[in-house]
Amino acid sequence: MANLNMEFPNKGSNHAYLLLALLLIPKFIHGNNKLLGTLDARVYHECLNFVLQPPKDAAQMGIMMNDPTGMLRLCYTPIAGFIMDTPESALIAGVMGKTSSVTMASYKELGDNFRHPPRLGAGTISQLKELELELDPWKDFQEYVKQAKANWALSDPVNFLTPEPLHHWYRAFWDHDAKWCIKALGAEEIDFCFIVLQPHTGFRHVKEGIAKLKQVTGREHQDLQRYMVSLIAGAVPADFLTAIRALMDFRYLGQSTEIDEDMCQKMDDALKEFPSHKQAILDAGVHTGGKNNVLENWFIPKLEFMQSITASIRANGVAIQWSADPTEHAHITEIKKPARATNNQNYEPQICRNLDCLDKCMRFDLMTAMKEVGLAFVDPGLENVHIGSLSEIEDDLDTGDTEDLESLKITTSAISDTTAQLILDKINSTTSQNDNITTSSLLAQNTSVGHLTGSTHTTVNYFEMASQLLKGLSPTAPMPYHTHAPTTNVAYHLIRDPNFKRLKVEDVIEKYQLPDLCGTLFDYLNRSQKGDWVSSIGGRWMGNEKSNLTVSHLNVWTRVRVQQKAYHSPYDVQDPQTLNAQPPSDMWPHGYYDGALIATDSSSVWPASSIKGEQLPVDALMWHWRSDDIYSGHSIVQLRLIFQMVPSNDVRTQDTGFLTYVQRFDIVPQVNKKFSGTKNRGAYPEPSSMLYVVKQAKRSNNTAVGDIVPLDQLRSLADLMPRFESKADTRYTKANVMESTDEFWLNKYFTKELFYALHLADTQ
Repeated sequence: MANLNMEFPNKGSNHAYLLLALLLIPKFIHGNNKLLGTLDARVYHECLNFVLQPPKDAAQMGIMMNDPTGMLRLCYTPIAGFIMDTPESALIAGVMGKTSSVTMASYKELGDNFRHPPRLGAGTISQLKELELELDPWKDFQEYVKQAKANWALSDPVNFLTPEPLHHWYRAFWDHDAKWCIKALGAEEIDFCFIVLQPHTGFRHVKEGIAKLKQVTGREHQDLQRYMVSLIAGAVPADFLTAIRALMDFRYLGQSTEIDEDMCQKMDDALKEFPSHKQAILDAGVHTGGKNNVLENWFIPKLEFMQSITASIRANGVAIQWSADPTEHAHITEIKKPARATNNQNYEPQICRNLDCLDKCMRFDLMTAMKEVGLAFVDPGLENVHIGSLSEIEDDLDTGDTEDLESLKITTSAISDTTAQLILDKINSTTSQNDNITTSSLLAQNTSVGHLTGSTHTTVNYFEMASQLLKGLSPTAPMPYHTHAPTTNVAYHLIRDPNFKRLKVEDVIEKYQLPDLCGTLFDYLNRSQKGDWVSSIGGRWMGNEKSNLTVSHLNVWTRVRVQQKAYHSPYDVQDPQTLNAQPPSDMWPHGYYDGALIATDSSSVWPASSIKGEQLPVDALMWHWRSDDIYSGHSIVQLRLIFQMVPSNDVRTQDTGFLTYVQRFDIVPQVNKKFSGTKNRGAYPEPSSMLYVVKQAKRSNNTAVGDIVPLDQLRSLADLMPRFESKADTRYTKANVMESTDEFWLNKYFTKELFYALHLADTQ
């Protein structure tokens, strides 16, 4: 429905779906088994035609319906989207086998590098008429064609068969891309690479590999695809990697919640890369069929369907809103759970009665909750205005009397304005000015008896907590505040008590094995007295391990939680990410440290400015490819220590805020003609994977380059994946791989938000 924003129906726990009908599962006694599929499809179409007849009529003539204010509206119900997987889309379009359901491409044309003409209802009717000239399979064929012509208004398969991410993207990745990569690397090798990856808190770690996974869900598809490009890079030919990466770029771009013409063009460009390099997949002999026989063709319906995705997005909006995730979840809440409440006999009527009771209870609970909070949808001055009953409105439509209809428009407009103001007044008291007013935020203000909408798990909002602290709403909170939002898009949170309290600096150096900590502390204290922003990681040391510090003890935390807002929806708060900085232990002999992105330019805004910020002149670099020298925006680092200086009794240190000790990673220069147009090396992504290659910065004595940076400059978790090349060292484990590898990939596919920040900036 148009009055529900995309986020609301996409969350299954909002109960935005109703059971319309339970379709028949026929069993035929016909002797010819080849006709059973046709008969089954015929019954399916008859059922849909009967069930959907009311909205089909409304699409042509309109129907009077009540809006949320109780007023009558003349509504039309064209079909916007039909959410289904590939076999069902072929069934609804009236095609068989692997024929495209949205274009006129036949089975052997599915591998073409262009989009075929769209499949229209008129084309299907003309084909039936041509068939009638040769034979008459139905006695009532004329009546059938007549009914087919009078079908749903504005309904053509190419329009309402929208992209379905769960099956067309996630499942397609697992059925094809992942299988190609497993065969190219070998099951044992790819399993080992997944096992030895350093895990990230809150993200799935594949403990036993992927080659033998069964019953893989859409969530697991997404967990695996975030690592695939980085993991196979260097182990497969460049063209093979480019083909896989092009498909991955296309899918990630298509999952955006906001897509404009520029984004559609980027999707088309990514899709065009695949045909130019797909021969490498055939040459590798990894494209196989169901019996493991090598295929030499590209007759894949999901691959052909990609040609129509940007056209569908232009016509029907972003593709992520048509995912089958919420509808498959609705099958659990609307069918399976009510079925468990039955006596296992006569399921259908008992399921319907169960859903009817639940719906009445939820409506009653919603109304009482709205009354309790005093949320009125009608202006008191308009309560006695008489608009007319439904029959009176329909009579006016038939006779052409528009006087009452004009008053209907004026009155409903006034009510709508009043309703909007009431909602704003009610919600603005508890939400920030930049938040988006949605159905979910409105329902969140009601204190109902039952659970009306949304999951029982709520995402913590560190931005709201930081705002409340600044307003003084928690006067007993320790200072400095452990929850803070240094920018409008980034917030962080530390637990109240440090994991290691009042450790001597010498003990911290020994515990974390950081011999240069004393010198970097000395240098930072000199800088902090000047109030300088830390714009460079490393540089010439002014202090050393023997420098006299004005601080002797540190409070140390082993993790920090960082929260960001969505790249395309700055009002949408994302789940927090946990960054670890744990000292060496029995489980982690070398420590447990996460990669991160920090801001090195106060004018850069993450994620809009991406990693780059402003590129410095090449002449000024003297070919020292430091990540914070090449780009003055952000630096790639590894978080090694999170701490707070404890002031001595006799010396009050000016800076008592939260600090980090980080070690810098530099971008390895690459030749990328797509970026430079020349063969010169520069700070560009590797051309096949389009990922940055980074390595730990070293001083002349081969020690890591580290520095002290305020926690306020931390921006995001960064996934640094080892560069395994052709074969991973068998001595690698998840505990030592980060310390044993020389070069890493900056994995932009780790999260969609990180992908948008890095990829969109690189392709501008």
